[in-house]
Amino acid sequence: MFKEVDTQRKLNTIIEHFYRSTQRTPDLQIEYDGYLSDLTNKDFLEALNTQKRIILQSGTGSGKTTLILKSLIYKWFEDTKIPTIVIVPLNAIVEQQSKYGNQTDVAFITAATKNDQMRGINLQTKCVFVNYENAKEVAEYLTQLFGGYHAILDESHLLSESVGYKAEIVREVTAVIQQAQKILLASATPSLLGLDEFYYLKINSSIPAPAPKVIHYTSVVKSLTALICQVVPNSGSNQIVLLNNKKRIQKLKDALKRLGYKIATIYTNNPNNEHYQQLINTSKLDPNIDVYICTEKVATGVNILSNGNKNRLIYAETNTKDGFLCGFRQTLYTQFVARVRDVKSITDCFILTKQIELPSFERQTAEMIYCRLYTQYQQTANDINAQYPNDTNTPQQHDYLRFVDGTGLTYSQQGLVVPDRIYLIHLAENQAVNLSHVSDLDFEELTIVDIDIDTTIEIATKEANKAINEETKNAEVDICNTMSDRSSLACLQLAGTIYKTTDNQTLKNTLKNEFGQLPKPDEPLSEIKQDVADTAHQNFMHYLRLGMNWGDAHQLTFRPSTEKIRPSQLLSKNKRQETRLIISRFLSKDANGCKIKQYQLAQNEKAKNALLLAFEQNEQQQLAPKEIQAIIRKYRRGLSIAESLLFASSLFHLQRTANHANTLVYYKLIECWDKDSIEQHFQITLPTPVADCQNPPGANTSDSYEDDFGNTCYGVRF
Repeated sequence: MFKEVDTQRKLNTIIEHFYRSTQRTPDLQIEYDGYLSDLTNKDFLEALNTQKRIILQSGTGSGKTTLILKSLIYKWFEDTKIPTIVIVPLNAIVEQQSKYGNQTDVAFITAATKNDQMRGINLQTKCVFVNYENAKEVAEYLTQLFGGYHAILDESHLLSESVGYKAEIVREVTAVIQQAQKILLASATPSLLGLDEFYYLKINSSIPAPAPKVIHYTSVVKSLTALICQVVPNSGSNQIVLLNNKKRIQKLKDALKRLGYKIATIYTNNPNNEHYQQLINTSKLDPNIDVYICTEKVATGVNILSNGNKNRLIYAETNTKDGFLCGFRQTLYTQFVARVRDVKSITDCFILTKQIELPSFERQTAEMIYCRLYTQYQQTANDINAQYPNDTNTPQQHDYLRFVDGTGLTYSQQGLVVPDRIYLIHLAENQAVNLSHVSDLDFEELTIVDIDIDTTIEIATKEANKAINEETKNAEVDICNTMSDRSSLACLQLAGTIYKTTDNQTLKNTLKNEFGQLPKPDEPLSEIKQDVADTAHQNFMHYLRLGMNWGDAHQLTFRPSTEKIRPSQLLSKNKRQETRLIISRFLSKDANGCKIKQYQLAQNEKAKNALLLAFEQNEQQQLAPKEIQAIIRKYRRGLSIAESLLFASSLFHLQRTANHANTLVYYKLIECWDKDSIEQHFQITLPTPVADCQNPPGANTSDSYEDDFGNTCYGVRF
């Protein structure tokens, strides 16, 4: 027995070494603690000036942007007489950099400054600092003026993340980079997928941030409150919490206010954004604020300089992602900690996460997943191109793919089908996150910390939960009643408010098509009511774009007023997602012209038949979750139990049964979903599916893409 244990231990060690060996080795690696603009290493300078394609990895605070703005752009301009475009993901980064200097030969362009700054570009301009949205226009203008340009993509790791909600903008940025004469991709945590032709430069610091302490929680708000309360208010310390959940942010904020803390929040669409603006303008936190609670918005390139206070960093992984296995985002944690420029001011780093065992059988890096995906999609592309041997007869001319974002294939400049690299990178990184673990951090040993939650904190968090839940319930009832009558003035005004405030362009288009001219909002909604209304309208949008009517969309979004327990409120997120998937799968079955979709549908059909056979062979016509997963994984590889159950529920009407302790769970087959069963179960009327069409009436999936598990990958995030 001991020999078997020892053999298994050695095997695990070999697997771990293989897992880590898939990471790419830098072409040049240097240890340096100063500013990069002061680095005189001969190999480093030669690589920057001679290599045409470069990846530069260096920690935040090492002076990447300073190197770019003070030396690199001038050297490149001197050698080639053409300027450099520095592309960044956020307006805030452009604004923050413009505060540091007023160089006459550098332009800083956002939507607000574009007209003035573009007029100032001349033959002496050596650099244009620009956000994603304006990169294409600037590149075209510089090409006309100079005949070409160089490109630097700062915070380059965010390019593949941004494709999840800015698909068309990301494609424009990608095209701008590809057409540049010299390319530099800069980041503290760069993505290396599909970039083998790039020269990889890595600068290591000998002064790392403190090793994180790991806390396993059962209630994230309660645990965060207890952890924050270890430091009393007005103690000369800024505590910065990253928490990607707006409702939990509200609860945490309310609980801490009850305990006497001064709180500031930073997240997208926050109406009280003066603290974020102060951070952009000064790069400093307010020393009088005890706790900053933010989403990952603060980890996307914003610099935090010393303000005299100590800094305590808390990363809370709420593990709410559908299909979650371990799901620790090491890139996000590293970027978050790296925001603080003065490493010595960081007293502690904490990671709050659920205690989940490491699934060794699923160990895959993004590199491994990307290689597998690219090989698969390249073979499909070759099969398609083989059908069009003549140059004048290309797949694109025949619209072979009926291209929508998310197929994993696109067209080359020659009109041939090729793998969509940016999408495959996005997909591989997302899958890798679901399979990652806190232990992936490069520390010898992670310290697991226990925290005590006293009675005061229990009471404060309980009251905060009660207050936020009550406000949310009232908001849901109000929004439900307002949206019940599409022709009412209140419904029209609410749609106008959402149209004005949402960042989702697809939702704007849907509302415009549904209502026509929309009124301007009379007054802003409360923050919670705004979130509820936006969520409801996005759910409505999905059904409206499938060709369903307003009343049925309402019925599939809210609980009925006749329900005794929770009348007239939003259905749960999981229930909404499951229902969308059931109806979408029925109304969007055709895959004519797209081999990837044809293959997926064929595998879905095999999985459906295998599941149906398994249910029929079982005496009680029921299966356990792991049994369902085991069957589906033969045809749809890499699915977690949650994803497998969601997939199965989209094919069959399943009834969940469990014992009192909820330890034994089974799913019983009621019927297969078809038009009659869907209409009878949900009490709705389905539109007739359109034959020979990739998408149903009203759908424009170039804006959005929902995969086979109900997860929206492009354009719309439910």
